Amino acid sequence: MRRAAPSAAAAAAAASLGLGLGLGAATGSSWLWPAPPAALCDGQRARLDGPRVALGVVPGGDKESPALYKSQFATAYDAAARQSEARREANQPTNQQSSGAGETEQAEQRVRRGIATHLMSKLGYSREELAALGDDVLRMQGVNSPFPLAQLRRGESVLDLGSGFGADAFLAAHKVGDQGRVVGLDISAEEVRQARSRAVQRFGVSQERCSFVTGDMEMLPMEAASLDCVISNGGFCLCPDKRKAFGEIFRVLKPGGRLAIACTVLRTPSLPPLEGKRWPPCMEVFMPQAATLPLLAELGFTAIAVDDSNAAMDVWDIREGDVGSVSSAMVAAAEAGRGEGEGELCSHAKKASERRAAERVNTYLCQEREAGIHSGNPDYGFVEDVDMNSLCARVVIFAVKPPATGAAAQ
Repeated sequence: MRRAAPSAAAAAAAASLGLGLGLGAATGSSWLWPAPPAALCDGQRARLDGPRVALGVVPGGDKESPALYKSQFATAYDAAARQSEARREANQPTNQQSSGAGETEQAEQRVRRGIATHLMSKLGYSREELAALGDDVLRMQGVNSPFPLAQLRRGESVLDLGSGFGADAFLAAHKVGDQGRVVGLDISAEEVRQARSRAVQRFGVSQERCSFVTGDMEMLPMEAASLDCVISNGGFCLCPDKRKAFGEIFRVLKPGGRLAIACTVLRTPSLPPLEGKRWPPCMEVFMPQAATLPLLAELGFTAIAVDDSNAAMDVWDIREGDVGSVSSAMVAAAEAGRGEGEGELCSHAKKASERRAAERVNTYLCQEREAGIHSGNPDYGFVEDVDMNSLCARVVIFAVKPPATGAAAQ
């Protein structure tokens, strides 16, 4: 596999820091854009559109207190969420727009959804799960799917840590059904507000089965032994004190309850020291992969496993083969939506449709577009040249709280 171009490496690093998948100002999820294939756009670099949202740097490069980390993360994500909402509203179609402009927007929406669906499938989401999400696939954030290990069942109570715009919580609600309940918790009040708004649109008067709260995963506002499963996709990366957070998860899980936490970890005991520079704050709070099992065992968890089968940090890179997969899927979706009397496309027409779809995908990827929260910040420009695959890994952590024996476990 070739090494990613600098812009792709930066995008992959940003995605793996839990900054999310952003596929358009009109979608609401705008932290990150996938990098185009190196052969396209003459290496054109993605750039921020509007004010840069970046986490601060402490003079001297010293690590910050947990409270300051949390404050910075909340501020950065709040600001980015507000910018995203403003762009989405600005791109809403109006009565004055021509039908041609509306058709162009719809075509771009199909491209965005096609790219998002392909990328999320690379993170382990099934075709059925992505279909259940619909256009909310464009609001996805994270590093891996927690659902294969979570194995959610009907009627269960679930907590989604770092729930962002709510996509994983919506999918969890779909899995647990009307008799289940899902709560999404996030440190960003703006993301929680937007997730609540979207929940009303998805669930109507039944949105209480999928609710959202602003909170700190190191101090969960839930009763002890009240949840069947705790999931997370990316947000757990940003928790400064992993011991406290895992301890809180143990407290709120019912005896026999389980966790499935998708996050980025360090392959090394610590980040390499830097001369006159500082690692992005997100990376400073990553936990070493080797510390995961002993920490969870010490807290009382059993059946502990760390799945690193899909750990590559360049998963977000869009290569030539990915463009072909996206365009083929777009044509297949269009075919599925054709009326019964229209008939199937012949092989030549299908190939022509796939070529046109590939051109639209390539054109879209070559547009100037937003990148991650750290992108454009010269303090972190060096990260583009770091081999992230040797430094970090995307993993899914699984563990079970032991069943109660005798007195109820606390």
